[in-house]
Amino acid sequence: MKEATFTSFLRTPRVVAALAEQGGVLITRRDAADLVLLRASDLENRQAGIALVAQLVRAVLRSRDMAAALRELFAWTSLLNDGELTACACELEKQFWAAAELGEYDALLVVVAGWRSTARSRASGVSLGV
Repeated sequence: MKEATFTSFLRTPRVVAALAEQGGVLITRRDAADLVLLRASDLENRQAGIALVAQLVRAVLRSRDMAAALRELFAWTSLLNDGELTACACELEKQFWAAAELGEYDALLVVVAGWRSTARSRASGVSLGV
């Protein structure tokens, strides 16, 4: 995470705001708690990722199986054939643990979006050669 002082943020807000385009910026203050400047989309992705991980943890703990957890969480997985569901579960499980450990959820959200897109294609009658 990049850093800037509160004073530099007040004097050159455009420069500090430009740093936030590359990720969060820690804004340090002498007499108060530090602040973090993020793009709204970064915060939204982080919140969506944390919510997804929490849902997956609950569902996996109940079913003890990632594929069953996906069936429970996402109705669209019923449109995937068994091989696709297995591949989806494997791919999601890898990304799930990496996201939970690193606190970075973009790749996990991309995997879910990709499989949802596959299910959407199936729903619209597109035959996929999988």
